[in-house]
Amino acid sequence: MLSTAQQGKVRINIQLPAEIKDRLFQASSRQGKNVSALVRESIEEKLMQLDRQVLEEQMKVAYQELAEENIQIGEDFKFADVNLSQIRTLDKSRLTGSKLATLPGELMEKVDLALKNSLAL
Repeated sequence: MLSTAQQGKVRINIQLPAEIKDRLFQASSRQGKNVSALVRESIEEKLMQLDRQVLEEQMKVAYQELAEENIQIGEDFKFADVNLSQIRTLDKSRLTGSKLATLPGELMEKVDLALKNSLAL
């Protein structure tokens, strides 16, 4: 019967150059650990490093995609900039005069959406 420490573990065989084997045994002696523990810790550390590299690359790609999307959004609103501090409540008497400007419906929808998002409506 396997001991509790051995359950869930597998044995693998690897080939190393003699110099690396010697360095491994010296390091294991200095650390006060058996060779298997030192190799296991080294492999775990390397695997975590590789996982971190993959995550960093995924984050880099996602950041670049967001940057491109933000640039496109900026282009969409380049002629529709509105300073929110300039928005005022209008009373009905101000709405009876002639129109100052007209925006295309699609652009007006974007402005409306941006205002709703900015004002958390």
